[in-house]
Amino acid sequence: MAYPEEIVSRSTYKEKIPIDALNTEEYCVTRRIDGKIADNVDILNGRPVLDPDCYRLHDGEFVFYKASLLHQAEYPNEYQLENKNQYKAYHDALKKTIDKAFTEGVTTNISVTLVLDSDPSNLNYWHFVTRTILTGTTVELKNASSYRKLVFSHILCHVLCKEFQVQDTTTGMISPDVYVKAG
Repeated sequence: MAYPEEIVSRSTYKEKIPIDALNTEEYCVTRRIDGKIADNVDILNGRPVLDPDCYRLHDGEFVFYKASLLHQAEYPNEYQLENKNQYKAYHDALKKTIDKAFTEGVTTNISVTLVLDSDPSNLNYWHFVTRTILTGTTVELKNASSYRKLVFSHILCHVLCKEFQVQDTTTGMISPDVYVKAG
């Protein structure tokens, strides 16, 4: 199989694609799942749902997501902290004291804003990653954070495994002035 030359980075391209210059409702991002979609889907309440245990990058078929699901979206909108370890993870991520003492079972308006970010590589200029930022801060949750794992578990089960599309529904063309250097 020939490597798709259209996605390789070029010296005339900008360092990153400014996603905020795009209307995220018009574009889809894709993710490769392990195997065929038909072999990895269960029907739940009449809707197809991907199995989270085969939701990994492998040589399989592609699923698509509206970019707006993953960019500037807040998940979860409201989350109930279940134990003191989750509270500690949130507290440590903020790097400051939270005035209200933790009360187990209290619903807290803690949310994470997802940011779809251009992350070009030598072999794929169009590579994007999703970053998790504590809403209202500039704090990015890192992979080791138990709160980030909790949030990503929520996103995987409630967004990525349910909100997928089997075909690209991108309606716009990305204008070259968005990604090609001026001059």
